[in-house]
Amino acid sequence: MKFTGKLMSGIMLFAIPGVVMSQQSSSVSKEEIPSLEQEAMSGSIPAAKKLYENYYFSNLDYEEGMKWLRICAENGDSVCEYNLGFILVKSKVKNDRMRGEFWLRRSADKGSVRAKELLIEINGD
Repeated sequence: MKFTGKLMSGIMLFAIPGVVMSQQSSSVSKEEIPSLEQEAMSGSIPAAKKLYENYYFSNLDYEEGMKWLRICAENGDSVCEYNLGFILVKSKVKNDRMRGEFWLRRSADKGSVRAKELLIEINGD
């Protein structure tokens, strides 16, 4: 399978099989963006997730999508923690891979089976 994407901080960004997306539509109108950004920056998980999915999956703006994915994970969403961890552990940069494991552990601690399985695969436990 051939992937194409952008390179950002040593991470190749593209739609990755294994990354989880919500069942809701990820399209956001330009008018919605300012209020969603404000909500997300104030800690709203749904707003951050909507922005992440809008940029990453609908607009294919991976850099902006990664920004909102990180904010969604920081806001405490287990799925975003898993997705961020999944992407980072694929990096060629050692510190990114370490941080990816951090996010996977956070997601696993919240009950994510996928995160637990990936951590076992990575660490051979």
